[in-house]
Amino acid sequence: MKIVILTTVWKRPLVTDVFYKGIERLRKVCDVSLVIVGSEGNKTRERALREGAEYVEYNNFPVGEKFNAGLAACEKYRPDYVITMNSDNVMCDNLFRKYLECMEAGYDLIGIT
Repeated sequence: MKIVILTTVWKRPLVTDVFYKGIERLRKVCDVSLVIVGSEGNKTRERALREGAEYVEYNNFPVGEKFNAGLAACEKYRPDYVITMNSDNVMCDNLFRKYLECMEAGYDLIGIT
C-alpha cells in the first residue's frame, strides 16, 4: 500500500522540527512518502530534502491553493492514500495504526473530527 503524507510549512521552524520528528517516528511503523509545500525558498526546501521529502514551492496564501499544489505533486506517487496534516500536527502511533487498519479494510475516507 502506498501512503503519502502532505503538509504545508511557513515560518515556524521549531514547530516544523516537531512535525518532522513525528514523521520520523511514523516511518518506523510504515513506509510513507512525504510531500512538503513551502513558501520560503531554499530555507524550507533544504530542510525538506534532508528529511527525505519531496519539496514544492508555492505562495502561502491562499492556503487551500497551497495544499492543492501539494496534492498535484502527490499524484506522481500513485498513492492509495494521502494523509493531509498541518505542520503543527503530530499523529500518535496508535492513531496511525488505526488509520492503517482502516486503509487495509478498504475505507475510501478516513479522518477524525
